[in-house]
Amino acid sequence: MMNLELLSPLAQEYPDKITHFLDSSASVAQFSPNGQLLAAGRDDGTVEVWDLHTYRVMRRLEGHVKGVVSVSWSRNSRYLLTSSRDFTCAVWDLAVPSRTGCKRDTVWFESPLTGAVFHPRTSHVILATVTTNECVLVDLRKSRLAGRWYLYDAEEEYSRSTGVTTARFTPDGQYVWAGTAAGGLMIFDVASKQLILSCSLETKAAMRLLEVDPTGRYFGAIFTDRTVRVCSVTLPDFSHPPASTPPAPDSPAPIQPNGHTPSITLTSAASPIPAISPLPAEGEEDEPGVAIEHTYSDQIGRSAWTGLSWSPDGECLLAGSADKGSHKLFIWYRSGRGGLAKVLEDRGVGVEDVAWHPYLPLIASVSNNGRINLWSALRKENWSAFAPAFEELEENIDYEEREDEFDIEDEDEIRRRKRAIEEMDVDIGGTPPPPRRAKIRVDRQHLAPMPFHEGVGVNGVDTVDAEDEGIDVDGGIEESESEDDPDFFPPVELED
Repeated sequence: MMNLELLSPLAQEYPDKITHFLDSSASVAQFSPNGQLLAAGRDDGTVEVWDLHTYRVMRRLEGHVKGVVSVSWSRNSRYLLTSSRDFTCAVWDLAVPSRTGCKRDTVWFESPLTGAVFHPRTSHVILATVTTNECVLVDLRKSRLAGRWYLYDAEEEYSRSTGVTTARFTPDGQYVWAGTAAGGLMIFDVASKQLILSCSLETKAAMRLLEVDPTGRYFGAIFTDRTVRVCSVTLPDFSHPPASTPPAPDSPAPIQPNGHTPSITLTSAASPIPAISPLPAEGEEDEPGVAIEHTYSDQIGRSAWTGLSWSPDGECLLAGSADKGSHKLFIWYRSGRGGLAKVLEDRGVGVEDVAWHPYLPLIASVSNNGRINLWSALRKENWSAFAPAFEELEENIDYEEREDEFDIEDEDEIRRRKRAIEEMDVDIGGTPPPPRRAKIRVDRQHLAPMPFHEGVGVNGVDTVDAEDEGIDVDGGIEESESEDDPDFFPPVELED
């Protein structure tokens, strides 16, 4: 994993290549909120917890006798909720070092489950949906009868063709958004278990899967008509007291399917908005309801969709293609016109489930054969940011080593040189050094010899003046260090 502080908050990155894969027999997968673990449910009832740093199985949980259909994490990444086709939900405490002893709670239902999720704020409240199209809110701190509430429309008779097929909590945990088999949406209040909004969309197709975005204003849903829709939700204004009249004393309270009578009567779905808040004021643009923002479909292959996940910022929606002949992932923009951002494709079998990492450009896609593919963004390292003089090479080149480049220098010589540098006198006052006097060259080969007298040097030059003027009186021609010196004249050799 990379350092989050080094990521640019303005750069939008999308995974583009499979960098790792996990050999498993998974059918569903989900990242933990801390981004360090990946939970995978298998068809044999086993749950594997993978460590994303080592890409190894950290825990293997055994407690279901049939396939796992969903996995959900608590907000602190300690508890794991799994639902199975064996009529049970299990809550696992990963802090307990045991394969089967870490099961904290087991919840039984009357039908096989299609999914279950934790409440965003607590691990003691779960929301489950079963194959009979019923939505159940369960409080694990209470008994079975007192801690279960079936969320449905009390004014309409229960029918499997209009029941709840999928449901999710909003990020703040105050509401439950439930999709129906008739293509509608019902919104319930978690505290009162009351229906506050019910509306139908522009389709009669059943809603198979629903996912709420991180902002809590939009949701993406997969329908049985092979489309994916992104919808925006506007809730009624709850700042005013309800305008509904209390029920008559002799009117019986509705009884839920589990036999428990709630203390709050569910509101009618025929006119839910006037019963909750007064009519909106004039000029108010946002009216309570659901609006379809975008509709996505595969115009070429006409394939169905499986798996749905939002990006960490809620700007992109990810869905997998149900085509078993190819492994395709589609990423769409939520804002603007909602165009296609990228298509991730790999050879192999179809997609079973998808999940987006909570804060990294990392996607996990589960294949039909059980293998988990990890898609990530390939980054090009810019080493010149660390060393300005660093030169990046497009390809490898042969480096020619100098003769003394890697020679080992004598340590005594290094210490002697350091000692000489330390003992060097430093002029703190900044007095400039005295100018050097130019040395006069004397070429004795081109001058006639002169008699030697006391006080007079060779060629008539006084010895005292020669020393004062810096004349070389002993050497004649001075050695030059380079052939480019204009005073250097090599000797001429004549042939016989």
